[in-house]
Amino acid sequence: MPAAGARRSRKAAPAAGAATSPPAAFARQQSGASEKERVLFELERARVAVTAAIQGLGAAAADRPVAPGKWTVREIVLHLVVRDRARLAEFEAIRRGTGPSWAHLDESGRAAANEAGLALLRATAWDDAVRLMEQTRNQLVDALLAVPAEPADVWAAAHPFGAVMRALAPHDRAHAGQIKNARIAG
Repeated sequence: MPAAGARRSRKAAPAAGAATSPPAAFARQQSGASEKERVLFELERARVAVTAAIQGLGAAAADRPVAPGKWTVREIVLHLVVRDRARLAEFEAIRRGTGPSWAHLDESGRAAANEAGLALLRATAWDDAVRLMEQTRNQLVDALLAVPAEPADVWAAAHPFGAVMRALAPHDRAHAGQIKNARIAG
């Protein structure tokens, strides 16, 4: 048993878009699945993590930063809306093989782009932000469902479309982790 106050070690998160094996509990669901089905499954699983992390959170708690100098939970939820909207805006271009507009940005450029998108939504109330997050992801999933599973290389991590869509699940899970950790600490 760990000593009182000892922290459990954390696994390093995989790089954005990195392939991860599903937990053993999900192996059967993914056995024989197409690349498209795997991407959709991971998107759903990751968004469930976000939904679980915010479950029962009230507006006042959602407006507290997750850490000093960091976004609030409401801002994180709105950031997820911004990222899904960015994918929807460039959906067809990326599907045709064009890299996303944000690919060339360094960390400060991505931060500025995130802030610009977030600024447009920042006044959104908590309940509306959650609803918008759900609606925007549903729009993205509907768009993804309309894309054929073949050719499979479009869904592969080596293709801009596959890479961009695969990067969403780890992104969602990272933010879900931030929220969860803030709620535990808070």
